[in-house]
Amino acid sequence: MMARCNTVGLLMAAATVATAAEAKPLELRGQPTGSWTIDFAEERCVALREYGAGDSKLLLAFEPAPHGKDMTVILRLPVNAPLEKAMRVDRGAGQLALNGKRISDHLVSRRPADPGLLISSTYRPAESEAPALDQLVSLEMRSASVDARLPLSGMTNLAPVLAKCNQSLLASFGLAEADQQRLARWPESKAPIVSYIDDGDYPADAIRNEEQGRVLVRFWVSAEGLATSCAVRQSSGSALLDRTTCEILQRRARFDPARDKAGAAMAAPSFAEIRWVIPR
Repeated sequence: MMARCNTVGLLMAAATVATAAEAKPLELRGQPTGSWTIDFAEERCVALREYGAGDSKLLLAFEPAPHGKDMTVILRLPVNAPLEKAMRVDRGAGQLALNGKRISDHLVSRRPADPGLLISSTYRPAESEAPALDQLVSLEMRSASVDARLPLSGMTNLAPVLAKCNQSLLASFGLAEADQQRLARWPESKAPIVSYIDDGDYPADAIRNEEQGRVLVRFWVSAEGLATSCAVRQSSGSALLDRTTCEILQRRARFDPARDKAGAAMAAPSFAEIRWVIPR
């Protein structure tokens, strides 16, 4: 079974460990211990800030999608957190709240290659009526496993810096700044991206090798609405699953193409996340 994970980092002042009778969420509190930094990587722009220090250090991140539609909030738990080894890596019920306003009811947890646990939530600012980035003063992530409540500051200048970073990122993908200025609407898939892939597409070799994971890809959508030039933004850990994802999307996916301000179709990049889970 496959499903998309829309999908990246804070201080542990106190940790309430689960008892045999009743598990209590891990409480994460604290103040920032550094200023915001911008990580301008090959495939993403991320604003990062540390909370706490040493083994109790948490990392908070805001990652806007390159096309600006989605915002992902990521919390990396400290390596020594009691929850880190016990928490199930999956998507599930939980809440993301900004300035006390509930924005999302889904949290995703996953383990990266290096130690730690990432807990994230993705929302669409235009659809969720979320406060603007420069207006944020508090963040909460709550579930049966985690209760994180963190103050936010220094947000005023973050939005324009991230926007400029993404502008450069899109240019590196091949969408020139002039084309970014004339683009009025991004490509839209004619069906949910995950509907183009089913259990029968799972490579037999990947099943035998117990390979699974989440792959992030980018590709161009032509003026005719076809996916071309697919590339991996973040690997699933399996070259076979990464390659299969791109092959299927380029063969099957259909889009309403991007439109410029005059309403004419134009080529533009698009992005997708696919989570491969071995069928049972």
